[in-house]
Amino acid sequence: TGTLTEGRPAFRELLPAPGWTPDAALALAASVDLGSEHPLAAAIVAEARRRGLALADTLDFAALPGSGVRGRVGAQDVLVGNAALLASVGADPAPFAHAAARHSAAGATVLYLAVDGQAAALIALADPIRASTPAALAAPRAEGLRVIMATGDAEPTARAVAAELGITEIHAGARPEDKARL
Repeated sequence: TGTLTEGRPAFRELLPAPGWTPDAALALAASVDLGSEHPLAAAIVAEARRRGLALADTLDFAALPGSGVRGRVGAQDVLVGNAALLASVGADPAPFAHAAARHSAAGATVLYLAVDGQAAALIALADPIRASTPAALAAPRAEGLRVIMATGDAEPTARAVAAELGITEIHAGARPEDKARL
C-alpha cells in the first residue's frame, strides 16, 4: 500500500494493556523505533516527540523485515511489530483483537508493543491515500491492464485501502520475498 498512500503514516491511537499508561508504552515503543528507518516507526517517534516524552537509548537493536523491530531498553526486552512477531516470543495480542479489527477495517495499520514477552499495547497508524493515486490507477486500467495490490499490511488493512481504490485483487501479509515471487 505504500506506493498508493502518502507513505507518511500518522499516529491514530495507542491502547495500553492493564498496568501500562499510554505515555509509558509509547515512550518504550518510540525508543526502540528510533533505530528504524521505516515510516511506521517514524510516525511512532513523531507522536512521542509531540507529547514531549523522554526516549531512552536502545541496545541490541534489530530490524526484522516484514515483522518489526526489537531492542533492549534498560533492563527490558522490547518488540514493536505485527501479531506474528509477538507470537514468536509468546506474547498474546488476543486482548486487543476487537480494537485491532476495528482499526484494520478502517484502513489503519496495527502494530503491537511487547515488553519482556508480554503484550503491552496496540498502536494504530493510518496512511492516507495519495491525491494522485486514483488517476494513476485509472491510466493502466484504461489500457486494459489488471491492477493488483501486493502489500505487507494485514489483510483487513489492505482490503480497506483496496476497496477505497476499486482494487479487487490483493495479496496481503506479503514479505519482500513474496512480492518478488508474485
